[in-house]
Amino acid sequence: MSKLPFFLVPVIALAGAAWLGAAGDAPSRHDPGVTAAVTGDDAADRAEALYVEGSYALAHSIYDGLRNADLAEAERRWIEFRWADTLWRAQSATANPDSSKLDESRRALEALADAIGRPEDRDRVWAESRESLGDYWWSRRRSRNWGQAWPHYQAALDFWAGSREIDVARERYLQIVRKADRPPEVEPYYVYGGYGNRLPIEVLDSALEIAVRPDDRAHLHYLIAMTLASTGGEPAARRTRAGW
Repeated sequence: MSKLPFFLVPVIALAGAAWLGAAGDAPSRHDPGVTAAVTGDDAADRAEALYVEGSYALAHSIYDGLRNADLAEAERRWIEFRWADTLWRAQSATANPDSSKLDESRRALEALADAIGRPEDRDRVWAESRESLGDYWWSRRRSRNWGQAWPHYQAALDFWAGSREIDVARERYLQIVRKADRPPEVEPYYVYGGYGNRLPIEVLDSALEIAVRPDDRAHLHYLIAMTLASTGGEPAARRTRAGW
């Protein structure tokens, strides 16, 4: 279970997209300063812009060229992450049945995550790699594997729950919950939990505490009600009657 984020008390208004509109495949653009030396380069800036608009194949070709650049360790790790992340996203948009590039991307992301063992050493690249692995298993149309995706999403949620970058952490925490709520291009008859993707009540409670947009809060109340209805029992009934 994800721990309750320490950043729940300060509520700072955060402009964001509506719940469903913000639940697309692409993670948000990384915050300024994560890779300042790299993003100061024209090529890297162009790759980041392409990434944000969802042009993963074009972005990947630029990141591929940047892998051989003379970079500091932090910047090199970010480029390696983006390279692996855009590789699977670009490949999954094709009808190519060959999974070799998907497998290569997954192994590269796993290597980035596994390279950091101690919790205190985990950084943005570690969290992004975990989230990307969650997306890899969950958001691809030919996958929809919640059992494989959830441990990675859970790890990323725990990271953001302990982050001191309050505004960024709020956005990223809610973004993961949105993606977990429903996969992209879902069937018209889909209802929450249809793929076994029921989030722990603690995660939904945490998301509700940090959400500031009315549409986010309303949808989280719905997800909590659906979760309580599925678990049942007197505690759930008492909470529902009380309006939590």
